[in-house]
Amino acid sequence: MWNYTGMDSVRLNDELAAAVACVTPRRVELLLAALAQPGSFTVSDLREVTLSDGGSLPRDVRALERGGWLRGDPPESSGRQGRTVAYTVTPLAIDLFPELARLVETAISSRPPAQDDAPDA
Repeated sequence: MWNYTGMDSVRLNDELAAAVACVTPRRVELLLAALAQPGSFTVSDLREVTLSDGGSLPRDVRALERGGWLRGDPPESSGRQGRTVAYTVTPLAIDLFPELARLVETAISSRPPAQDDAPDA
């Protein structure tokens, strides 16, 4: 699933790049709240645990669904008008944070030693 080549180049595959592109700091908080849910949850459930009162919460949840982080039932393509949607986190959401930490660690450990400034004369 993850793709990087060599120690000098860490690259995200298309799926991971698309998922990361939709994430904002607020959406990371929502993802963390979603990961803490024991099973399926609704937008109302997230509103309670995040103490969010903004009207953008449904939009943020839909963006996370489109990014592959969440799966809604019924799916967005089925025309949900007025129906309650039960969301679950996807395997991508469960695996992404540890994988990003691993990629960061790989990138940091592969960089050459820092060059000290020229010694003072």
